[in-house]
Amino acid sequence: MLAATVSASENTPAAGHEVVARQGTATVDGLDVDAHVAPMPAENRAGFLDSPKRIDQMLRHMLLRRNLANEAKERGLDKDPVVQREFEQAAESILMRRRLEQIHNEVQVPDLQALAKERYLADPSKFQTTDQAELVHVLLKVKAPEDEAQVLAKLRQWRADVLAGKAKLEDIAAEYSDEPVAKTSRGVLPKSSLSRYVPEFAEAARKLRHPGDLSEPVKTQFGWHLIQTKSFDPGRKLSFDEVRDRLVQEERRKYIDAEVEKYISGLKDLPIEASEESIAPLRQRYGVLDYDAVEQAETTEPADQETPKQ
Repeated sequence: MLAATVSASENTPAAGHEVVARQGTATVDGLDVDAHVAPMPAENRAGFLDSPKRIDQMLRHMLLRRNLANEAKERGLDKDPVVQREFEQAAESILMRRRLEQIHNEVQVPDLQALAKERYLADPSKFQTTDQAELVHVLLKVKAPEDEAQVLAKLRQWRADVLAGKAKLEDIAAEYSDEPVAKTSRGVLPKSSLSRYVPEFAEAARKLRHPGDLSEPVKTQFGWHLIQTKSFDPGRKLSFDEVRDRLVQEERRKYIDAEVEKYISGLKDLPIEASEESIAPLRQRYGVLDYDAVEQAETTEPADQETPKQ
């Protein structure tokens, strides 16, 4: 693994020319790593490099790219005028990205708390937590239509046994549930938002507000379920103070995006100097297209093409 080669430098800020890895004619240093991750959002870089596997993959890619580039230079490919113009256009793309980042960072953002509060007051019902519940469930799949009555009879009997205190739903799930992980999970679904479940399941669970509440059999796309509540936290409306920071950040992003777009639109709207005489030759720069041949190819079906079935 190449990651072992760089173990001594992983904890050192890549601020200079310290060598990270070598292979063949290629050398990768800290500044190369900085340049490689530069297009990545700054907040994601530490997490990206906090992985020996990703470091290994990155260095292998960079070394291969540099070895091939060195071979290309030895063969004079970098002297080709088109290649040189590709270099320029690649540099332009990098400088464009850097300039956009600079424009983004230079936007002067006003105080947006009033706008955030206005957005909150326009519809406070949008800002609320979802119902959360810890559940136990048993799933039985219906393998054939004629089996459905038998499945329902089993579930109703198990429901009666649980309500009578003769059985626990966890034990039933561990022994009989068709859920793949039921033997180890015992049918327990950890506390989470009910919105993660299919609508029929969530709607039934939402009615089980108290620990021990047990549903009637519930049908979903997966089969028939019994659902029991272990704990339930109903959703509630959030106050403005609880959502203020999030709303201000959202409004801040919207404001900055709008200002950047306004700036870019100004550049796009600058007059373009071009004439029909200068543009027309581009259509034949790489040869003249034989439209008759193209049309014939598009309208002729292959000899072995099957007739679509009705």
